[in-house]
Amino acid sequence: MLGVDRLERIRACAEELWAEDYENLKTEKAAGSHGTDASPIVGRKLSYEEPADTDPSSNKGPTPDDASPSDDAGSTRRTPPTDEELGERSEALRVLCEYRALAIPALGGEVTFSPLPDLAPVRFVRRVPDEGDAADVTDVTDAGGDEVALWMTPAEECVHMETWTVAALCRTLSLDNVLAALNSVLLERQCAVFSPNLGDLGAVTLALSTTMLRPLRWRSLTLPVMPMTERMTSLLEAPVPFVIGIQRKTSEVRRLCQELTRVNVYKDEVKLGGGPQPQLPRLKELAGVLRPLHDAAREAARSGSYRGPVAEPSERARTAARAFLEAWREYLRALVANLRAYAITEVSAAGEKTSILLKDTWVDSFSKADRAFMRAFGETQMFDWYADVQLRA
Repeated sequence: MLGVDRLERIRACAEELWAEDYENLKTEKAAGSHGTDASPIVGRKLSYEEPADTDPSSNKGPTPDDASPSDDAGSTRRTPPTDEELGERSEALRVLCEYRALAIPALGGEVTFSPLPDLAPVRFVRRVPDEGDAADVTDVTDAGGDEVALWMTPAEECVHMETWTVAALCRTLSLDNVLAALNSVLLERQCAVFSPNLGDLGAVTLALSTTMLRPLRWRSLTLPVMPMTERMTSLLEAPVPFVIGIQRKTSEVRRLCQELTRVNVYKDEVKLGGGPQPQLPRLKELAGVLRPLHDAAREAARSGSYRGPVAEPSERARTAARAFLEAWREYLRALVANLRAYAITEVSAAGEKTSILLKDTWVDSFSKADRAFMRAFGETQMFDWYADVQLRA
């Protein structure tokens, strides 16, 4: 936000403060110092406590004078400077202190930060999510007081991620591959995403595991970029559903991913693993609705001279991605709509209500061709959690 030149000034200011502190230290210890002085930065412990006197002759044990609180500064601890004191030392530190002091706005609120007179103010609006359900409310009921207003719900997280992650998804994968990958994720199959580009890798992984699943929510492991260490690579053998982003294919990674759903972003290719999978309900009808929206989002993300970061697509790409996302979410909401019609409710003597979903009846409400997918989908953790929240609302 401050720019590269401002960061350089902050770095220079920090080095100036360290050097100044070091000169003061040398002055205080000039009478008893021995040997070569160390560098003011390299090898020095960064703390607000004065270094102990290293002169062996001074090791005589504590005296009454040593315990006195009125000793000189050389034998007492220095208190950390306040933000006001730091701000008086340099302009760069003042900007950082003022930024840290900003209050987090509540939902629907905004905050404006003016770092310097010659820079345009930075304005942040904390948008209220267009969609919200009982599932989001349950996430903040345990927080009290002001924490409720500051808690970021999954719906708010998606507001900040939805357009750029979906734009990257449409730009890198064809519609058939997008639907194939989502088919596996909805059935909670283990999924590995591959791309040498970190921006595309993180965006596609987050789109599949977060943005494209609303109003559902992924209930297992998501790792947008997996560190390539032996310990982390062993996650690919975990007996749980996951969506993991991998930047490089090693021989070990290839071996561990043979039975997984593999999304090769850089090749625009999806390979299904783990056995046959039932298709999404009304797949042809869904593809007919989404195809023109996907083509528009892909063309908007790829065309033009705009070559900004993955997280900052053009406004045209954002608009097209949002239209594609809304059409997909409308389809997903229809799959889990009206669950109460297939539930029974028991009322205890104390008046507590307990609702139980009759899954077989719910599955039978779909056409015969779609029941295989809905039966497998009904056994996933994300559906059980969503159904439980909706029936308790």
